[in-house]
Amino acid sequence: MPSRGELSPLVSVIIAAVLIVVGVTLIMLFYHGAKSMSQRALNAPEAEASGSISASTGVVTINIYNAGATQLAISGVKIYGSDGTVLNCSWNGIGTIVAAGGSYGIVGQCSGVGGAGDTYTIVVTLNGTSGSLAESLTVTAS
Repeated sequence: MPSRGELSPLVSVIIAAVLIVVGVTLIMLFYHGAKSMSQRALNAPEAEASGSISASTGVVTINIYNAGATQLAISGVKIYGSDGTVLNCSWNGIGTIVAAGGSYGIVGQCSGVGGAGDTYTIVVTLNGTSGSLAESLTVTAS
Protein backbone atom coordinates (compact mmCIF):
# COMPACT_ATOMS: atom_id res chain seq x y z
CA MET A 1 0.00 0.00 0.00
CA PRO A 2 1.36 3.40 -0.98
CA SER A 3 2.38 5.75 1.77
CA ARG A 4 0.68 9.02 2.31
CA GLY A 5 1.14 11.44 -0.67
CA GLU A 6 1.85 8.70 -3.23
CA LEU A 7 -0.57 7.71 -5.99
CA SER A 8 -1.70 4.18 -6.53
CA PRO A 9 -0.66 2.57 -9.85
CA LEU A 10 -4.30 2.59 -11.05
CA VAL A 11 -4.63 6.36 -10.50
CA SER A 12 -1.31 6.92 -12.32
CA VAL A 13 -2.55 4.90 -15.31
CA ILE A 14 -5.84 6.83 -15.40
CA ILE A 15 -4.04 10.19 -15.29
CA ALA A 16 -1.64 9.09 -18.06
CA ALA A 17 -4.57 7.93 -20.23
CA VAL A 18 -6.41 11.23 -19.76
CA LEU A 19 -3.27 13.19 -20.68
CA ILE A 20 -2.78 11.09 -23.83
CA VAL A 21 -6.41 11.59 -24.89
CA VAL A 22 -6.19 15.35 -24.31
CA GLY A 23 -2.89 15.52 -26.25
CA VAL A 24 -4.27 13.58 -29.22
CA THR A 25 -7.42 15.74 -29.22
CA LEU A 26 -5.36 18.93 -29.32
CA ILE A 27 -3.21 17.59 -32.16
CA MET A 28 -6.32 16.67 -34.16
CA LEU A 29 -7.85 20.12 -33.59
CA PHE A 30 -4.70 21.86 -34.81
CA TYR A 31 -4.40 19.50 -37.79
CA HIS A 32 -8.00 20.06 -38.91
CA GLY A 33 -7.72 23.81 -38.38
CA ALA A 34 -4.55 23.98 -40.49
CA LYS A 35 -6.09 21.72 -43.14
CA SER A 36 -9.20 23.92 -43.29
CA MET A 37 -7.11 27.08 -43.64
CA SER A 38 -4.96 25.59 -46.41
CA GLN A 39 -8.07 24.36 -48.25
CA ARG A 40 -9.57 27.85 -48.12
CA ALA A 41 -6.31 29.26 -49.48
CA LEU A 42 -6.32 26.72 -52.31
CA ASN A 43 -9.91 27.59 -53.22
CA ALA A 44 -9.48 31.36 -52.95
CA PRO A 45 -10.53 33.08 -56.15
CA GLU A 46 -7.64 34.30 -58.27
CA ALA A 47 -7.84 36.02 -61.64
CA GLU A 48 -5.91 38.19 -64.05
CA ALA A 49 -7.37 40.69 -66.48
CA SER A 50 -6.15 42.66 -69.46
CA GLY A 51 -8.02 45.05 -71.69
CA SER A 52 -8.14 47.89 -74.16
CA ILE A 53 -10.31 50.92 -74.96
CA SER A 54 -10.80 52.46 -78.38
CA ALA A 55 -10.84 56.25 -78.20
CA SER A 56 -12.65 56.58 -81.52
CA THR A 57 -15.44 53.97 -81.06
CA GLY A 58 -15.72 53.58 -77.27
CA VAL A 59 -15.42 49.79 -77.61
CA VAL A 60 -13.84 48.11 -74.58
CA THR A 61 -12.45 44.57 -74.64
CA ILE A 62 -11.45 42.75 -71.47
CA ASN A 63 -9.88 39.32 -71.24
CA ILE A 64 -10.24 37.53 -67.91
CA TYR A 65 -8.05 34.57 -67.00
CA ASN A 66 -9.21 32.44 -64.05
CA ALA A 67 -5.98 31.41 -62.32
CA GLY A 68 -7.80 29.84 -59.36
CA ALA A 69 -9.02 26.31 -58.68
CA THR A 70 -12.76 27.06 -58.82
CA GLN A 71 -15.02 28.58 -61.46
CA LEU A 72 -15.83 32.28 -61.35
CA ALA A 73 -18.82 34.24 -62.64
CA ILE A 74 -18.27 37.68 -64.18
CA SER A 75 -20.69 39.76 -62.13
CA GLY A 76 -19.89 43.32 -63.11
CA VAL A 77 -17.56 45.83 -64.76
CA LYS A 78 -17.07 49.52 -64.00
CA ILE A 79 -14.80 51.92 -65.82
CA TYR A 80 -13.50 55.05 -64.08
CA GLY A 81 -11.99 58.03 -65.83
CA SER A 82 -8.87 59.73 -64.53
CA ASP A 83 -11.12 62.29 -62.78
CA GLY A 84 -13.14 59.53 -61.03
CA THR A 85 -16.23 59.71 -63.25
CA VAL A 86 -17.86 56.40 -64.15
CA LEU A 87 -18.37 55.73 -67.85
CA ASN A 88 -21.80 54.58 -69.01
CA CYS A 89 -21.29 51.19 -70.71
CA SER A 90 -23.34 48.28 -71.97
CA TRP A 91 -21.70 44.87 -71.73
CA ASN A 92 -21.82 41.55 -73.51
CA GLY A 93 -20.63 38.69 -71.28
CA ILE A 94 -21.74 39.71 -67.79
CA GLY A 95 -22.92 36.58 -65.95
CA THR A 96 -20.62 34.27 -67.89
CA ILE A 97 -18.91 31.48 -65.97
CA VAL A 98 -15.14 31.27 -66.41
CA ALA A 99 -13.87 27.75 -65.68
CA ALA A 100 -10.82 27.21 -63.47
CA GLY A 101 -7.76 27.64 -65.68
CA GLY A 102 -9.87 29.14 -68.46
CA SER A 103 -10.26 32.58 -69.91
CA TYR A 104 -13.09 34.59 -71.40
CA GLY A 105 -13.35 37.88 -73.24
CA ILE A 106 -16.11 40.40 -72.68
CA VAL A 107 -16.92 43.39 -74.87
CA GLY A 108 -18.52 46.67 -73.93
CA GLN A 109 -19.67 49.82 -75.65
CA CYS A 110 -19.03 52.94 -73.59
CA SER A 111 -20.03 56.56 -74.01
CA GLY A 112 -17.87 59.39 -72.71
CA VAL A 113 -14.52 57.96 -73.79
CA GLY A 114 -12.09 60.85 -74.32
CA GLY A 115 -9.26 61.06 -76.76
CA ALA A 116 -6.32 58.78 -77.37
CA GLY A 117 -3.92 58.81 -74.45
CA ASP A 118 -6.61 59.18 -71.76
CA THR A 119 -6.18 56.73 -68.89
CA TYR A 120 -9.00 54.63 -67.41
CA THR A 121 -9.28 52.20 -64.52
CA ILE A 122 -11.36 49.10 -65.17
CA VAL A 123 -12.70 47.11 -62.20
CA VAL A 124 -14.03 43.63 -62.96
CA THR A 125 -16.02 41.91 -60.22
CA LEU A 126 -15.97 38.10 -60.12
CA ASN A 127 -17.93 35.77 -57.84
CA GLY A 128 -17.01 32.21 -56.94
CA THR A 129 -18.14 29.55 -54.53
CA SER A 130 -15.30 30.46 -52.20
CA GLY A 131 -15.63 34.24 -52.35
CA SER A 132 -15.59 37.33 -54.51
CA LEU A 133 -12.77 39.13 -56.22
CA ALA A 134 -12.38 42.57 -57.77
CA GLU A 135 -9.66 42.70 -60.42
CA SER A 136 -8.45 46.17 -61.33
CA LEU A 137 -6.45 47.25 -64.37
CA THR A 138 -5.39 50.55 -65.88
CA VAL A 139 -5.64 51.06 -69.64
CA THR A 140 -4.89 53.92 -71.97
CA ALA A 141 -7.31 54.73 -74.77
CA SER A 142 -5.84 54.30 -78.23
